[in-house]
Amino acid sequence: MLVSTFKRNAGVGQRVVVMIHGRAHRMGVMSIFERAAPSDAHFLHVQAPIPDPEGGFCWWVKGEAPDMSLGELFTTITTVCTEQAVTELPLFLFGFSQGAAMVGMVLQRWPALSAGAALLAGFVPELAITHEKAADVRQHKTPVFIAHGRQDDVIPLSLAEKGGTFLNSLGYEVTFLVEDVAHKVGTQGMRALKEWSAAR
Repeated sequence: MLVSTFKRNAGVGQRVVVMIHGRAHRMGVMSIFERAAPSDAHFLHVQAPIPDPEGGFCWWVKGEAPDMSLGELFTTITTVCTEQAVTELPLFLFGFSQGAAMVGMVLQRWPALSAGAALLAGFVPELAITHEKAADVRQHKTPVFIAHGRQDDVIPLSLAEKGGTFLNSLGYEVTFLVEDVAHKVGTQGMRALKEWSAAR
């Protein structure tokens, strides 16, 4: 199981937001996005398993399959939720950069796991999925929020747009926000993410 931490809200809510960091980071870096989540949410921060050459950790290394850590992520999420007696499923998934790519793959492999997903400054690797899985996606009509910077020089805007189009073609309800920032989520994106989360 991956290294993780579960931050329980003092309130009575059961909603859980899973925070998935990007390449060369650690799980705590996603705490900044907690303020954009519903006020009654609990938070599960998960750390990638592979030490990154630039420091921190990553979900896959260059040249390897992007879904190499996907099974471990799914196992960790479901195991921790069971241990924490989380009864309100499915969950919300927030991912940044490479973490957003992981969220995009979870949406394809386990569509019933997520009640909503935010892909921030990321992209969506396209996996081979069965017709049954595609039908499951269309049945759930899970909302997806994508925020990307027009000036992003790490992951081009065109790649993020391609991912949004792909998820939409699978049946996801995609909200796409472009703002004039680089590889980050700016003020406009944070505000829109908070409004989107509250509406869910």
